Amino acid sequence: MNKKYSHNGFYDGDPAVKKQNYLIVLGALKSNLKSSVDDLNEQLSNGQINIEEYKTQFSVLIFEFKHNKKQAFSQYKGSFKRKSFVNVNPVEFNNSIVLGSNFSQTEPFTDVFPADIENVTFKNCNLNNCNIPDGAIIEGGVNDHFEEQEDHDLWVVDENRKPIRPLHPKIFDNAGITKDPNRIRENKNGVPVTMRKKLSTRKTISEFRQNPEKLKQLLTQAGEINGN
Repeated sequence: MNKKYSHNGFYDGDPAVKKQNYLIVLGALKSNLKSSVDDLNEQLSNGQINIEEYKTQFSVLIFEFKHNKKQAFSQYKGSFKRKSFVNVNPVEFNNSIVLGSNFSQTEPFTDVFPADIENVTFKNCNLNNCNIPDGAIIEGGVNDHFEEQEDHDLWVVDENRKPIRPLHPKIFDNAGITKDPNRIRENKNGVPVTMRKKLSTRKTISEFRQNPEKLKQLLTQAGEINGN
């Protein structure tokens, strides 16, 4: 069987060059992070900021680094996130092993692949919110269907799009929040337990840079920093 859509995706250039480009970007991100942390350390040593301000600004730097690293890695891996292949000729998939690729979608039960593909195995792929054609085989990876609920967190849903369980149950356990889908309303006005993930977008980081006290409060509630 052929191995298609694997790691490098549709990239038709030299894989070694693509990897080298990724490593250059990653190196630059690490260098920028180190420089920013060094500046913070100097400001702390000189008394320009206190320890709480240091913790808050350090957390923002880490969020930014993780977000940018994730974006660079996704580009390197050839992510097909939120892309549709419904109108692709089935022969592009037939008799293939689809290895380690990300086809995840925003909405649950989304048609992503041609309906009549044959002899296809998805191995270690992210197939979240993807409908899988009849006959296709899934080996490893993930294939949950989920969407945001009233508590602003992501819950796995059934075929009727009714919540079944949190997508990240361990985070709920650590936060001491119920995983009972019938009690979602109880968490409606609280801070989402997945706040760490929600803060990892450029837009949110930019907003919270303008309001460090609010960021500090939310990070403390999310368990990211010690509020003492």
